[in-house]
Amino acid sequence: MYAINNKNQSLTQIAYDLKYYDQAHFTRTFKKFAGVSPSEYRSSNKGQIPEFIILK
Repeated sequence: MYAINNKNQSLTQIAYDLKYYDQAHFTRTFKKFAGVSPSEYRSSNKGQIPEFIILK
């Protein structure tokens, strides 16, 4: 599990940690699988997401 709602780390840093070449690519991929953007998910306070959602 990867805690995207960790507000101590920027979404850009999370994207780079997950080996995405930029945040826009991460955002598009995340939204495709989760139905919402990473920032919307983070704001919803849903907690951790399954790893399969953050696959490229």
